[in-house]
Amino acid sequence: MVVNIQCGLGNQMFQYAFAKALQLRFGKNVKLFVPVGYDNMINSDIRRLELLSFNISLEFLQENQMQEFFKQHDFGYYFVESNRDSKIFKILMSLIPRRIRKQGYKYLIEDSNNLLQDINSIDNGGGGVTTFNDGSYFVGYFQNLAYFDNIRDVLLKDFSLKIPLDSKNIETKRQILATQDSVSLHIRRGDYLNYDNIFINLGSGYYNGALNALQKRLKSAHIFVFSNDILWCKKHFLSHIDSKFRADFSFSFIDNNSEGNATFELELMKSCKHNIIANSTFSWWAAYLNENPQKIVIAPNKFLSITPSDAYKDHEDKIYKKEWIKIDYVWGDEI
Repeated sequence: MVVNIQCGLGNQMFQYAFAKALQLRFGKNVKLFVPVGYDNMINSDIRRLELLSFNISLEFLQENQMQEFFKQHDFGYYFVESNRDSKIFKILMSLIPRRIRKQGYKYLIEDSNNLLQDINSIDNGGGGVTTFNDGSYFVGYFQNLAYFDNIRDVLLKDFSLKIPLDSKNIETKRQILATQDSVSLHIRRGDYLNYDNIFINLGSGYYNGALNALQKRLKSAHIFVFSNDILWCKKHFLSHIDSKFRADFSFSFIDNNSEGNATFELELMKSCKHNIIANSTFSWWAAYLNENPQKIVIAPNKFLSITPSDAYKDHEDKIYKKEWIKIDYVWGDEI
């Protein structure tokens, strides 16, 4: 079995968590694979495959190994893929009906509600529509607690840092741990600003609502602000926050890390006693991996502007723990 790994760190962690749960659930040999187009993630681009900065226990297949995997389990697919660049082959393929030449890998399994139902059915001794075998190749985001919440203790170990914090981050972590009520607050900007038709850009309505919910539960707190645009946050964030929160809470803006040190940033965020997350898989993992049994987690009631597939239907219900506090991202009301 192979699980596809791609996109940023938060998504990679969901994909890894699914793969690890699959291994433990079925006792199968599960491998990870970075698809063509992302193949520099393993060898050269640490930002894009920062999963390797953790003590993960599953192995990656190289491109040649993945080709052997396809060859072993679906030779027709392998033959087509390995000859795509040949001009003569393209001419020959054009003579074949589209429905045949466009046929994909026969054991491809995509993330869906049916996949989860089939896995649960097999767990209970039944069968499912999906056929799981050694040639299964899983592709998707797998953003659903039902896939892996039962192995959280394993994930805490696998998502521990393999590369130790540098001196500046060690000092920040000490400060966080020494603070009675430390709260990470995450602001996601960057790519979200360019794709506002897909991603919701959280504004003052959400963050004032989140701080109001926090204030109901904590008399005072130190807010550690994390962002992929920390310079903007330093200049503008406090001006968007109600004066009563500026008076009652203290704020620090963490500028230790570039995007190439996302695992360090995650370590600091999950070390806080409580978390205010953005609609971001990155800060979601910080809250989920936070080991404080009395933690307060505050989250927006919506992650995405659109619902791209059935796997994302009722998305927030699938990824939020029942004790997490949901805030209306527009009006700031507690839901």
